[in-house]
Amino acid sequence: AAAFADLTGTGLEAGRLTTLDLTVDLRTLRSDEAFRDELIRTEVLQTDLYPDATFVADVPVELPASVAVGAPFSFDITGTLTLRDIAGPVRFSIEGRWQGDVVELAGTISFALPNYGIGSVPGGVVAIRDDAEIGFVVAFTAADA
Repeated sequence: AAAFADLTGTGLEAGRLTTLDLTVDLRTLRSDEAFRDELIRTEVLQTDLYPDATFVADVPVELPASVAVGAPFSFDITGTLTLRDIAGPVRFSIEGRWQGDVVELAGTISFALPNYGIGSVPGGVVAIRDDAEIGFVVAFTAADA
């Protein structure tokens, strides 16, 4: 599994996910294999030219009206994933949990690499599958009254 050190997002207001704009700094990709990470960053994702991946939700989403504190909830969302300056539609599920002042949301965006101009690594050093995922966890904190 890999993780990104830099993920930003916005958009929770009055029980609605009014916007969900996520930006991932792909240069911060880290897994258990530094050589592979560097190869993916430089040869596959070309993070020197395309440092970020973004997701922008299409429409506001109403969160469930009656969710108990600590109870999980889920909803589907659609939007646009932009990777290497190529935008494409995606749809995925988000799992959430309300923890008093904090709403935590987690999801996994699945997409086909060829749709974003990503193919095999030159020289065949690493095998690349056609499908990929970007997982995220974001927490929204209630604003001060």
